[in-house]
Amino acid sequence: MKKILIISARNFGDSVIISKLIQNLTNNYQIDILTRKEFIPIFKRIDNIANIYTANFPMGTMKNFNFIEGLKLLKQCIQLRDKHYDLVLNNVGDFRENFLGWLIHPKENISIKWHYSHPFNKLIHTGLHWTVNRYIKIPKDILNIYDVQKFIANSLSENCNQVTSKKEIHLRNKIAIHPMASQKTKFWQYKNWIEIVREFGVDENKIIIFCAPNEAEELKKEFSKVEDKIEIIAKNIDYFFETLKKVDLFIGLDSFSIHAAYMMNVPNIIMLNGANDSRVWAPPNAIIMEGGKNCEYFPCYNKPKCLGKDFEYICIRSIQPIEVINKIKEIKHATNNQ
Repeated sequence: MKKILIISARNFGDSVIISKLIQNLTNNYQIDILTRKEFIPIFKRIDNIANIYTANFPMGTMKNFNFIEGLKLLKQCIQLRDKHYDLVLNNVGDFRENFLGWLIHPKENISIKWHYSHPFNKLIHTGLHWTVNRYIKIPKDILNIYDVQKFIANSLSENCNQVTSKKEIHLRNKIAIHPMASQKTKFWQYKNWIEIVREFGVDENKIIIFCAPNEAEELKKEFSKVEDKIEIIAKNIDYFFETLKKVDLFIGLDSFSIHAAYMMNVPNIIMLNGANDSRVWAPPNAIIMEGGKNCEYFPCYNKPKCLGKDFEYICIRSIQPIEVINKIKEIKHATNNQ
């Protein structure tokens, strides 16, 4: 059995997306992961991962990297040489993952190469091609990141077991939302979420609101007018995943939580999309609500050019609560007519 090490060194959302690649690889591989320690709860949920190794990295938004961490990363890569991997996979295509793979010194250091027109090229830095033994070239017509993972899996194994996500309509009124955003291009105003809570939250079946522990007080304050209709869950990531198993409809932003809902097979997902190209990032079963057509700079990939203009952040602000409410009602109606 071949040994493969997959590098997942970036953000929470990326680590969830890569789970579909792992699930699509055959049993011909022993799969190990090199990732951040914060992502261990995610990868522990995937059955066919043999070993998880951790380090801090100089990429992603969660940077906790300095000279000491750089030495630790170098030491980890040198130690991984002793595992004698057949393959190290960089599913991002950035030169930094290329270099890490080269340091680990597998039989084959494999990276991907995006078509020059693919939007992902704007988010990475290519280079150090001499460190790579083989590139998997992503065709021009494959835009969605989940389809990319399937293509990579097919390229690594002719007989890969495809994991498909079925589009189901199944709603028992257990609704969850995740309103928090780290970037203003993704922030949908609290008053909009409150309208949804007022429409669908009931005492016996409250709307679940997910957040991090340090965000709970802010949400309690902002949602105080509808506190009888909500349940705020601000616990660890394991509890978050376990709760997602019980959710029938998840409404979230272009973030980690949307991909987590897809990973946990939440049957109905509504994604509110701001500045990004949803064709690239949306999970296959998600319903997309977006106002990007209202901004001349769309998509700006969270690097706004609208600042100071009268349409500042219009891409996310122009999504109206009634649109989301009507979409939920459509799902309910379809369920009742099954």
